[in-house]
Amino acid sequence: MEALLRASRGETPEETPRAVVVDTGTEEMKAGFASFDRGTGFISIDEVKALCYALGLRVKRKEVRAMLAKKGKGDAENIDFREFQNLFRERVEQRTVKDSDEDVFRLLDVESKGRVNAANLTQVCQEMGEDLEEEDIREMVDETARYRAESFRLEDYRRLIRLRDKDLAEDQFIEEKLARREARRSGEFG
Repeated sequence: MEALLRASRGETPEETPRAVVVDTGTEEMKAGFASFDRGTGFISIDEVKALCYALGLRVKRKEVRAMLAKKGKGDAENIDFREFQNLFRERVEQRTVKDSDEDVFRLLDVESKGRVNAANLTQVCQEMGEDLEEEDIREMVDETARYRAESFRLEDYRRLIRLRDKDLAEDQFIEEKLARREARRSGEFG
């Protein structure tokens, strides 16, 4: 799940050393592809669909198959990055992502009910090859749902993301303040 969140924000997976990610469609596609690739250099058609959602594109499996068929690879079960890029580069560059939080939520809402529960998170994690303990998944749902039993809605998810982003900004501010203070001290005593 962390891989999906990183990919939706154009970040490179932590465990895979990569070049510095520049905010371009190609770099975002590389980072997203790397988060689904299990070291083979290929991702499955189902993972292509999930990656497209993470990149803000709405595609159906049938549409991916049709695109592959036009390229003479209609029966392919996996594609490499070059093929993925050739299929989706133009669409990624032309897209307008209204709300990446909503995109991630839709991906998590596998039943399309407007709610995400522990079973949904477990399924998404398994599809992405993430190995999270049931207790961790339960904790994620409980933290996000907070006032709802067993599941959370988009507004709950957005609240959690806002709180997390606010906490990150506060942490960064504190770190910068401490660094300036340390720099002043070292200048006074150096």
